[in-house]
Amino acid sequence: MPKIEIELKKEVREVLVENLKRYFWNERNEELSNLGAKILLDFIVNDIGPGKFGRT
Repeated sequence: MPKIEIELKKEVREVLVENLKRYFWNERNEELSNLGAKILLDFIVNDIGPGKFGRT
């Protein structure tokens, strides 16, 4: 499957990174670094997102 890069606005990306960090803290009692959250967000948006939302 070809890799698809989905661009997010900087403000949206910042909010989503903070949401992931909050989720990990509240649900898993784990601290997620900014870098870890950005990498996870990239994976979700670019690897899972296209298949889930038909952008393949």
